[in-house]
Amino acid sequence: MHARGERFLGYMASAADRGRFGNAMKIASARGALITTHDVPDCDGLGAAFALQRLFFRRGVLADIVTGPHIHLTDPLVEALEIRTKRWSDVPDSDARPIIVVDTNTPALLNGVSRRENQILMVIDHHQTGLSTLKPLYMIENQSAISASEIVASLIDRKFIDRKSALALAVGIAGDSERLNDAEVGTLHIFESLLMISGSSKKEVDGLAYPDLSPGMVAAILEEMKHVESELYGNKVIAVAASRLENPAILANEIRNMNASVVAVLSEQMGGWHRISFRVRFKEAHKGGIHANDIARRASEACGMPEGMRGGGHIDKAGAMIRGGYCEITKAIFEAAREAIDRAAGKQ
Repeated sequence: MHARGERFLGYMASAADRGRFGNAMKIASARGALITTHDVPDCDGLGAAFALQRLFFRRGVLADIVTGPHIHLTDPLVEALEIRTKRWSDVPDSDARPIIVVDTNTPALLNGVSRRENQILMVIDHHQTGLSTLKPLYMIENQSAISASEIVASLIDRKFIDRKSALALAVGIAGDSERLNDAEVGTLHIFESLLMISGSSKKEVDGLAYPDLSPGMVAAILEEMKHVESELYGNKVIAVAASRLENPAILANEIRNMNASVVAVLSEQMGGWHRISFRVRFKEAHKGGIHANDIARRASEACGMPEGMRGGGHIDKAGAMIRGGYCEITKAIFEAAREAIDRAAGKQ
């Protein structure tokens, strides 16, 4: 546990990072800010964005959280903290406030940002940077962090982290760490400090990060389970499916919970695009060397996606937007998954 006298929670941000953060805050304090995260935001992205918004509000700065559509799994967090978000269609082109991006640096997962000409003021992320076309004025990244919420918690002076911000960040950490499964000591210390500030219990946080599925959603998942395409490669199960759910991650999570090693679920979008959620079993990703972000990037590349539009994310979960036919994309996914399994086994 951190001592009460410490100014910051943990060490997921360096002194140089805090200098960059301070410079970005000065610019945003004069101009306002639009805070966003990846399309179909999760609890980590929303939690980090909400904490930053509350910091701006304390300083009298106009800051809006702008996202794509939410999924019902984040509804409990949104309702508990009364998080107010806007859609990009609600933000007029004349709104030139700079953009702050949290929890991703992948342009393919930021469709709303790609259509704007606003300056990218700052990116705060814990994913592998890769070759991104995002060119923020300030980049704050820490790949050793398990969530963006950890980094934000280490950037903000603890005296400015109020109960609601602390709860949002704690839920973000829990949501991105499979209930702190295999979390490092540094993550646990930050999480415990946030619990203390928020006055919440771990049980309450888990309830917001992992709400129960509704009966209707369970029925829809069971129906879609009938059409999963799978293969046993070595001793690993690779599963690929199409989904009509609001977010393919819902089905991907449930298939992974059945101990499938590699999962990809596609949701068809307009214009021949497919939104894809990739999942790898947590322990196989973190200890076995099979990485979801690598599979997402390689599948994107095989389908002809340019450098700046290839997927990415965590080593245990990732996303991509790929344009092409379903059979072409699924073939590329199976091949990328086999190659990832072979690399992890030292066969390549």
